[in-house]
Amino acid sequence: MTATLRFSLTGARGDVAIDTTNGSVRASSIGGNVHATTANASITLLDVAGNVEAVSSCGNIDLQRVGRGQVRAKTSNGSVHATGVNGDIEASTSCASIHAG
Repeated sequence: MTATLRFSLTGARGDVAIDTTNGSVRASSIGGNVHATTANASITLLDVAGNVEAVSSCGNIDLQRVGRGQVRAKTSNGSVHATGVNGDIEASTSCASIHAG
């Protein structure tokens, strides 16, 4: 038997911290900062007002419409895609591409 965990959160007014081992993370309409980590899955963050730290060891990171905060996105085996980011971006990957615009 194989189980897949997907974590999804919408509409938090404050800061959010999400940490999974084998599950994807999706959060949207977040009024504060977001810290999201996962070991073997993707991270998708949409409409975040504050700072973002997104770390995945084996997954893509997709960031869309991040406010004026700082963004740090790091993955080892996935791509980083960031659009609509109004603050500074620090992005890194070992085995794929980085797109920011």
